[in-house]
Order: sequence, then C-alpha cells, then structure tokens
Amino acid sequence: MCLPGKVLVRFLAPIQPSEASSRDGMSKLLRKRMLEALHDCPENVGDGGIFTWQDRIANLVAIAAIFSFNGVLAHAILLLAQHHGFTIFDLAKVSGIVSVAFTCILYIWKRYVSVLLAPKEKKKAEKEHKS
Repeated sequence: MCLPGKVLVRFLAPIQPSEASSRDGMSKLLRKRMLEALHDCPENVGDGGIFTWQDRIANLVAIAAIFSFNGVLAHAILLLAQHHGFTIFDLAKVSGIVSVAFTCILYIWKRYVSVLLAPKEKKKAEKEHKS
C-alpha cells in the first residue's frame, strides 16, 4: 500500500561473531541494539509527516484509480481472450513468457546498459558541479 509519510533508514554497526557465543545470544544482542537505535529516531518519522487531508485524499484517490485501472484492464484482457478463443491456460503461458521477457530486459538493462551509461552521467554531474 502506498501511504504518505517519512521513512528513516539507518544501518547499525556490524556485530562481530566474537560478541555473542550462541545464536540466542546474537539474537538478543541484535534486538538490544535495534531497540537502542530506535531511541534516537526523530519525532516526525512514521507519523505521516505534515501531510494535509487534501494530500491524503489525493493519495487514496490515486490508489483507487490504480486498482480500478488494473481491474478494467484484467476484464478487457479476459473479454478479448474469450473473443479470440484463448483459454486461461493460454493466457497463463503468455503472462509467464511476458514476465520472463521483462525480467530479462530489466536484468540486462541494470547489469550491462546502465553500467555503460553511468560514467557519462557521472562526468556530466562533475562538470555541472565544477561550474
């Protein structure tokens, strides 16, 4: 679910294996450090921040629109499939193939293409920073 608000992410200091002698001891140590870290949390984190009722309503309308769009799209796909004589199994096969294709495309993009583009973007950012 997409709700407005602030999120704070912190990484605790690493816990060395020598600090706990057993799995239970490690669990207790980790819990203790996590609870201690929560004491240093700013006041407005996790409470929705300074969003107005209009912002909250707009957020809920956007979520409702997304769910409605998904429902209409699913219904349209099913009607189209029935019109052309596709079975649910055919739709499942196509969905699986499309899912694997998108996953492969995203993997190739992240693994290879974005690595090639990163130095250009970094150099461009450095030039803008120097100016």
